[in-house]
Amino acid sequence: MELYDAMRTTFAARDFTDDEMPDETLYRILDNARFAPSGGSIYPMAWNILLGARNEGFGGTLTTLIAAQESKAQELLGLEPNIAVAALLTIGKPKKQLTKLSRKKVEEFTTVDRGDGPAFTG
Repeated sequence: MELYDAMRTTFAARDFTDDEMPDETLYRILDNARFAPSGGSIYPMAWNILLGARNEGFGGTLTTLIAAQESKAQELLGLEPNIAVAALLTIGKPKKQLTKLSRKKVEEFTTVDRGDGPAFTG
């Protein structure tokens, strides 16, 4: 899948079919996602996982709400207390694959130099 197509069609999938993701597909996603821009920052890798899932015909979403219950999550997942729970990814085969997302124009959320600066128009 072409990168900009993936960026414009990857959505927060929350409704999945019962189709299983083959282990070799998950391995391929994780093997590629580990080359995120920062080896120690979890969120770039998480986004790479979601882009990889999209490339493989799957989808998912990231939530950080689990961090509010970190100690319970650590216990449930058998993690040591020094292992942070920063995010949770759900991944599966979306019941519906969105192909067109609508978002604000760049000029509506980007300014030059300061928050009250002129809109960035490229």
